[in-house]
Amino acid sequence: MVLEVLRIEEHIPSHFCLPGRPLSDRVAIARAFVAKAVSDMSTTRILLDRLACDIVLRRICG
Repeated sequence: MVLEVLRIEEHIPSHFCLPGRPLSDRVAIARAFVAKAVSDMSTTRILLDRLACDIVLRRICG
């Protein structure tokens, strides 16, 4: 519900016209950090471990 209220996709550009390596999906990264804040995870390592084992969280983040 928090992600629906924030509508983070509207605030992050989805593509850039820069040469070089393609950028990671910034919307998915931003959604993951919102989930980190909402779930009260203290470190990014905890977020990464949770993303590795939690299928539902991975689908929510994209």
